[in-house]
Amino acid sequence: MTLRHYLKNTATKPAEIKAVLIISMALTFLLQSCATNWTKAITYGQLNKREFYESIAIEVQNGLVFINTKIKGKNYRFLFDTGAPFSISKELQNQHKYKKLSIGNIKDSEHNRTKVDWVQVDEFTLGGVSFLNQTAFVADFSANPLFKCLNIDGIIGSNVMRHCNWTLDQDNSLLSLSHSSVKEQQEATTVVSFSTDYQYNIFIDVAIGKAKITNMLVDYGSNGSLALTDNAFTILDEKGLWDTIFEEGGKSQSGIVGNTNDINRKICFSDSVQIYQLNLHKTLIKTGKTVSIGNGILSKYKVTIDWHQQKLYLQETASSKQPNTYSQFRLGYSEKAGVYVQSVVKNSLAYKKGLKPDMKVLQFGTLNFQGDHTFCDFVQYDKKGEISLKVLDAENKIKEITIKTHTIDY
Repeated sequence: MTLRHYLKNTATKPAEIKAVLIISMALTFLLQSCATNWTKAITYGQLNKREFYESIAIEVQNGLVFINTKIKGKNYRFLFDTGAPFSISKELQNQHKYKKLSIGNIKDSEHNRTKVDWVQVDEFTLGGVSFLNQTAFVADFSANPLFKCLNIDGIIGSNVMRHCNWTLDQDNSLLSLSHSSVKEQQEATTVVSFSTDYQYNIFIDVAIGKAKITNMLVDYGSNGSLALTDNAFTILDEKGLWDTIFEEGGKSQSGIVGNTNDINRKICFSDSVQIYQLNLHKTLIKTGKTVSIGNGILSKYKVTIDWHQQKLYLQETASSKQPNTYSQFRLGYSEKAGVYVQSVVKNSLAYKKGLKPDMKVLQFGTLNFQGDHTFCDFVQYDKKGEISLKVLDAENKIKEITIKTHTIDY
């Protein structure tokens, strides 16, 4: 059985863009008439070197990869994201006033729309390699509270990555980029061919039991595990591929526009996921708007993206056998509500103890949101071990809840 993820693969159709942070976020760019067509502009750019090998330090935070990027002698914090094009913040654009190439509307994963500019960044540097005349869209990263808390200046995206080959070793916090292809297959390395589209996204095939999911987006910009559409999840469930299914209800705030939307998400764990001959261990699968494999899985391997040969090399690490987990509940933020319970996994321990969506959160662990602590303190907070919460219920009464762990496990 093959479940096909159909792609828009002609230049006359809108670009489908995935940019994910904390929760999966899919973007569709709808172009308006302008001097330069986006599908042409995305092909612009080159490097200042033909031969190079650079190894640079990375930061892994909240399950995402961040790179120190230099622009005009100053360091900036960029997200490494194979599921989105190159992007810069509106603050960087205001500062440097890059040449505008095109303009369009984006429709995010929650179907909210906003207008963006496409610009040409004349130069930025990673290690000793300069990327020249790269096309980027200008993003308002402050619109979503999660993005704002992570202090993102931009995204190192797919159209930039196509210029060279990349190796991510997250266990050792290292990223290497090179002009040369992988010459020898190392022992215990799985080699997977990938396909791409006109915006240079990376797609692979993944097996779940006897079913084959084609064109699954490889998305380092998601800290999630495996995402399937509701329809694909239902078909596989009918095949009996998993025993226990959890449901998460409430709201999500996954889009770059920052609006919230109601969700009813299904979650399960599976030992039947396979990438070529690589068997994945206790894989978390959840429903969403996209079909993707995120950094929750990719971080467990030393991964080389060989653009010249269009192959992925996955080498097992000390983290490879660690099981996935999923939060029993998620907190969000709005100016009106402050910190609040955004969603809860039904029948989880937190749910059974009375935690419900939309409750105002007064305290989380040692964080006091009525005092000096903010939502950004929660984003940075170590959520391991026993967690205590103080919330306001629907009757505006204070309720205290303590759970032994923040996550549901396999």
